[in-house]
Amino acid sequence: MSYEPTSRRPIAGIFRATAGLAVRLCLKYRIHADAISKASMVFAAAAAICFWRWGERLWLLIVAPLFWYLRLWGNMLDGMVALAAGRASLRGEILLLVWFGHSPRIWDLSVLDWTCIAIVIGCVQSIFIRL
Repeated sequence: MSYEPTSRRPIAGIFRATAGLAVRLCLKYRIHADAISKASMVFAAAAAICFWRWGERLWLLIVAPLFWYLRLWGNMLDGMVALAAGRASLRGEILLLVWFGHSPRIWDLSVLDWTCIAIVIGCVQSIFIRL
């Protein structure tokens, strides 16, 4: 009996389509979904460093959203690779389950989530104002 997630967040079709080749390559070269998750964390850290140090180098405001996008893409890709490889498990959903108790919906976001969203929006706005 294979594991099937109880609920999945909908992913935009166009965004998901960008990962088709990457999923096939990950399966071909046996890249584990956990490795993709770890790379996603590295991208998040790189984005954070760019946002933190942008005062010294304005070009970091251009690079930071690229790392942020890679983090989001990696977050999507790890789940797709796990499902395609037949390695999806409840372990892969533990943080999501612990944080929300189920798949997140807009009304389930906490004050911390909304704070993060506001900060990211403010950073993006700063990019357009200061450049």
